[in-house]
Amino acid sequence: MSTKLKNKTIPKNWQQKQFVDCVDLVSQKKLKGFKKNEYKKSGQFPIVDQGQSFISGYTNESERVSNDVPLILFGDHTRIVKYIDFPFAIGADGTKLLKSVEDINTKFLYYYALNLEIPNTGYNRHFKLLKSSTVNIPPIHEQKKIADILSAVDDDIEKTDEIIHKSEKLKKGLTKELLNKSNHLKKTKFSSLVKLRKEKSKIKNNFDERYIGLEHIEQEGGRLLGCGKSSETKSINSVFKKNDILFGKLRPYLRKYWKAKFDGVCTSEILVFEPRLECDGDFILYLVQSEQFIQHSESKSFGTKMPRTDWKIISEFEIEIPPPERRKKIAEILSTIDKKIEINKQIKNKLTELKKGLMQDLLSGDVRINKIYA
Repeated sequence: MSTKLKNKTIPKNWQQKQFVDCVDLVSQKKLKGFKKNEYKKSGQFPIVDQGQSFISGYTNESERVSNDVPLILFGDHTRIVKYIDFPFAIGADGTKLLKSVEDINTKFLYYYALNLEIPNTGYNRHFKLLKSSTVNIPPIHEQKKIADILSAVDDDIEKTDEIIHKSEKLKKGLTKELLNKSNHLKKTKFSSLVKLRKEKSKIKNNFDERYIGLEHIEQEGGRLLGCGKSSETKSINSVFKKNDILFGKLRPYLRKYWKAKFDGVCTSEILVFEPRLECDGDFILYLVQSEQFIQHSESKSFGTKMPRTDWKIISEFEIEIPPPERRKKIAEILSTIDKKIEINKQIKNKLTELKKGLMQDLLSGDVRINKIYA
């Protein structure tokens, strides 16, 4: 059996309300919110605002900290939704703090708000759209169970994120140590390891080759996010071959690098490095993502708004290059960590998709808790 309200079918014994009737707005006058220039990098209490990062800064000023939790934070400009269940200080303007009313579980309502599709109207106020949204509310015991299930998935996502973070930190430290480990070797220029591939693909030959733009390369991760077709571009592109190393010369601090797994063409904003020794491909990939290589590329880049590096700058980069066998070993060690990072990123993606599906099913009542536990 089900009840139909406002053209939406909901299960029997569920209620349908407007979001505004499910919450009380918390006054922020006594909290004395912090301005961004007052945020500290560390401190006893976290500062929470409407930014993407869950915690934006810290403070030690206990008199400006709220213990009135749990509650929901909504970013009036950003549409960011956060669940806060710890003592906190409020950050820059643009946040709404919401307490759920009696008989509504705060975390259940948080997930409901998270699942709502509030349209982006630019840098305007969005709370009025949240307030007028419809909420389908099950009995309180079912609300709690739904919140518990979604929280369990969130906990797994957080644990996986922590593994990724620790692995990336380990990789960064090992990269620095392995590349800087001195064996009293003479410093050698980067150009002794690679050649710049200068071949261009003429516009008339731009048919259906796979095309890589800067937007197709993940920042810092070295993963390919997708690719286009050369026929869709109007400019002359650079040619790359399988096992070449691609490096974004526009804003090198973005760390756009990728080891080619196929032949294709790319934007001229990407430099294409051809390893002089085929076995050096992985070593060069880790070398171009090292801190010293990025710093060298940045320090001598040119242009104010859109800084670029070029082959002349990069070719002059010097490093103590170990023998081929050691280069191979360094690449193998770092590759092992990369594989662990990639596996956990895939796990995180699957968990995120699982959460998305559960939110759709549980919050709509399409799947009932008693069926999950049956």
